[in-house]
Amino acid sequence: MVGLSYRDLLDSTLLAGSSLLCPTKDNVKKLNEDINGRLPGEDIVYLSLDKILQSNPYAAMTHATANARLEYVNTLSPGNLPDHKLTLRIGSVVMLTRNLSLAEGLCNGTRLQVLRTFPQMLECLILTGPRAGRTTLIGKTKFEHGKLKKDTGIPFSRYQFPLRLSFAMTINKAQGEINIRPKLKLNHLRFQDRLSSGWASAS
Repeated sequence: MVGLSYRDLLDSTLLAGSSLLCPTKDNVKKLNEDINGRLPGEDIVYLSLDKILQSNPYAAMTHATANARLEYVNTLSPGNLPDHKLTLRIGSVVMLTRNLSLAEGLCNGTRLQVLRTFPQMLECLILTGPRAGRTTLIGKTKFEHGKLKKDTGIPFSRYQFPLRLSFAMTINKAQGEINIRPKLKLNHLRFQDRLSSGWASAS
């Protein structure tokens, strides 16, 4: 069960070398939210500042249309863009979604633990990589979608922390994490059965 794999959800030594593996992003999202909700304390919610990038098709939008499109944009997280809503607690394990500083060991995929929260800044403990064990500050970053040829849909910018919860990750993502000791491997059906009852079995 999750409770056995994470006997102490604030133990950075345990968290640094462990992860729960799931087959799909949807599975990962549900499990991350479940584990994060077991941490002591209250939720700290950060909402991104999203803005539709003006281009000819959208330049003449009415106020109502713009609001409707913006509400839709809030539901999107294409590529490595962070979610519009980031829910944290003290002790949350998160992963960077973009390179911030190679010299400081803050690369895409680096896992951290939240120590303190501020409106525009997070103090975190680095859990993986060459700078593991050090504390660092993570600020909000501007992301843009729609400037590359491969980007589809409404072009927009998002101002948010470059982080996602990372108690669990997909099996494909974990293949690149050489220091991760998988605590849980689930096929789709087994995951759905365990999650519906509120627990997951360790294999």
